[in-house]
Amino acid sequence: AHGTRDPAGVEAFQALAARVAARAAPDGIEVAGGFIELSEPPLRDVVLVQPHRSWRYAVTAVLAAAAGAGAVLLLH
Repeated sequence: AHGTRDPAGVEAFQALAARVAARAAPDGIEVAGGFIELSEPPLRDVVLVQPHRSWRYAVTAVLAAAAGAGAVLLLH
């Protein structure tokens, strides 16, 4: 599975994305996160919302199996 149907898994990923964004912000790095499938927001929507960005890194975040997998953080 890519993503999760479990609301706790979505919340865990959103918390991770927020922590990474907070730590990256002082360096001028923007962070966005999305799921490959099963959960909102879809990764494709995150990328298409900011088509002018050239994303430099994609980090796959695999959380605990019960919480979710297949989430991606994008950094610019």
